[in-house]
Amino acid sequence: SMGFTGPLLRINYNGERFMNEDTCAADAEYPIELQPKHKCFMITDSHFEENAAKCVNTFAATLAEWDERVGDGTIFKGQTLRELFESIDGMDVDAALATVERYNELCEKGVDDEMSTPYDPSWLHPVVKPPFYGAIIGSQMAKTMCGLRTDEHLQVMREDGSLIEGLYANATTAGGLSGEANYGCFWNSTVFGGVGTSWITGWIAAKSLLDAQ
Repeated sequence: SMGFTGPLLRINYNGERFMNEDTCAADAEYPIELQPKHKCFMITDSHFEENAAKCVNTFAATLAEWDERVGDGTIFKGQTLRELFESIDGMDVDAALATVERYNELCEKGVDDEMSTPYDPSWLHPVVKPPFYGAIIGSQMAKTMCGLRTDEHLQVMREDGSLIEGLYANATTAGGLSGEANYGCFWNSTVFGGVGTSWITGWIAAKSLLDAQ
């Protein structure tokens, strides 16, 4: 990971804050997939490493690693915030600058009263020390609300309950895991959440397929 996730300022192409990544998608203000171009940017300054080390749910990278990626379309950098935002094609520069200024005021106050789902106070790190960085983040489809019905071996069923030879489903593709038998979503993408479920059900499906040969 290049440290593209974590409790740092996130804005969209309109230069607006729009979500708290520490929530389930159902609770987030407006998820990434509903944003312009279905992308957002994580904005930070040269204090990134020390700030990331203070927070949970952060896949930490070093600024040296980020510097290696500047110019490849994933990491943007500027000696000033204006330079940073002007390097991002399509960014509303003035709106983004105003958002950072307002965010820094929230950090100084220690209370995020701008978002209906506020950042935890430990996340509020001002963006003040150059150079400044922006990491582009895309959306992802995390689940289906009612996936394909399977048996206990994760073999996919037809509507009449008969099994489809050679077809298996796992993780959130399989109904019952995040379908008619379950409300909500996996709370994170670690071994304790979606990744762990993918591993386990993937192993069951693969073993079942091999056993059927």
